[in-house]
Amino acid sequence: MFEDKRATVQQAEQAGVPGHWIALALAVTDVEAPTRRERKAKTYPKLANHRRSILVKLVDRIANVRRGGKLDMYAGEQPEFESKLRNRFFNPEAEPLWIELNRLLGPHLPVAPEAWPWVRMSFQLHTELARNTKAKVLSPEEWARQHQVKLRSHQLKELQQMAAAQKA
Repeated sequence: MFEDKRATVQQAEQAGVPGHWIALALAVTDVEAPTRRERKAKTYPKLANHRRSILVKLVDRIANVRRGGKLDMYAGEQPEFESKLRNRFFNPEAEPLWIELNRLLGPHLPVAPEAWPWVRMSFQLHTELARNTKAKVLSPEEWARQHQVKLRSHQLKELQQMAAAQKA
């Protein structure tokens, strides 16, 4: 309300918006800062002061992701967004929203470090099984695309090296 429409608190009060709704709108409004990253870093702690604000931020983020714009940006922000708002301020009402947001962003999220050993092992099993059965061995890029896995550049390089070593 205040960041997208540039309304003022006074305009909201004059329009008869209840004070608790104004407080919620202020809680979810990003803090002014030079960059998006800095705005988010200043805004996330502020959200903790209003119980419903995380729900509003989640619904807003889900709507933005469903519209399909800026998916890579939201996916890039997701680890910090989740660690600051889900892990620090657990809210059972928000869990279905977190699950939906992660489902929507899943194909756009890079592989987390803790999941990397499993991804690496899965690719290795694919290449060994394909060679043993004379099936087509997918390149790391093809394999990642087929399995909807977004690799970081160093992870892709590691799989490429693994594939090259297995050919030798």
